[in-house]
Amino acid sequence: MEGNHRKTKIDILIERKHPFSAVIIENKSNGAYDQENQIYRYWHKVIYNKSREHINEDCKFKIIYLVSDDGKLPSENTLVRPVNFSQDLPGKVPIDVDIWNFNNQIQDWLEECLSFIPDENYRLKEYIQQYIEYWN
Repeated sequence: MEGNHRKTKIDILIERKHPFSAVIIENKSNGAYDQENQIYRYWHKVIYNKSREHINEDCKFKIIYLVSDDGKLPSENTLVRPVNFSQDLPGKVPIDVDIWNFNNQIQDWLEECLSFIPDENYRLKEYIQQYIEYWN
């Protein structure tokens, strides 16, 4: 990363190889503060750099900012380009950052996932169902 020596440890990263796609999930459900340029650095590392390697593919990307309540939003300083990055890069993360709430989107998503899990994988289905019930 262009001179930036900060740790770039993404909370959850889901990638697919062909076509290259990625979902970055930044977990703020514990109320943690945003690190300076954090989401921008994640975008740069995963989406910007890797998408240049897969120019002819139909790549899809998503950044999810996971919160425990709707009052937490990404701060401006987490979305902007670090001062030591190239000025040719966008000044701000150029894709929408989706705000997901544990009490809404995560439950809905998990309920949708249940329909795709085969019945023989009853342990996983039960675990997800219990997790959904925990958050109700």
